[in-house]
Amino acid sequence: MAWDQTKPSNTEKIRDLGSVIRDNWKAIEENDTAVAASSLNQWVIHLIDRATIAGANTPARIDAIGMIYCRNDGSQNELYFQDSENPANEIQMTEDGSMGSHSTSVKMDDLSFDTDLTYNENNVITAYAITTSGGALTAGFNLTVTSGGTGRYNYTFADANTMAGTNYVVTGNAIKQGSAGTATVQNVSIPTRTSTTFVVNTVNSNGTFSSVAHMIMVVGGRV
Repeated sequence: MAWDQTKPSNTEKIRDLGSVIRDNWKAIEENDTAVAASSLNQWVIHLIDRATIAGANTPARIDAIGMIYCRNDGSQNELYFQDSENPANEIQMTEDGSMGSHSTSVKMDDLSFDTDLTYNENNVITAYAITTSGGALTAGFNLTVTSGGTGRYNYTFADANTMAGTNYVVTGNAIKQGSAGTATVQNVSIPTRTSTTFVVNTVNSNGTFSSVAHMIMVVGGRV
């Protein structure tokens, strides 16, 4: 239904006002038309800080209704959205002149910094691990590890659905503390990999397998 800003006209009959006004209110409610001239267009929408009205700072949840509103986040007025989930999710959309906020999780397909460079999930770290010589994780993300013997470490992606295939890169360093406390870097190789697992070998300068603490990082492989 199209909104008509000329309705009701000055010559509209009183008996017709009900249907004319109701149709326009319905068009305002729906505002679903591909024609700009017949839609309700605004030059600007003013959202008043909810602190200026009686009631809660966050609106009450309503079934099947999403809400956009303005409220104070503790320092200044910001833009928010609340969905109809039960309980509802309140999403802060702006903070200090930036999109999003420090409390907002972001999901996206890709991210462009300019017209020439676009990042997607293949350009970010998929997993990482800091592993002891005995095969225990000191820190990590999305990886588990077991020792496969001297200088051999079997890694598995913690989320089995992480990888779409084997188009990922594993890079890292094996670091061994020398007697003087200096770090000597040994060789790291990845002899096998699948969409769910990969193997890391650590060898010394003589080419002999040697169990040693190491750090690895996985990039790509998502699509």
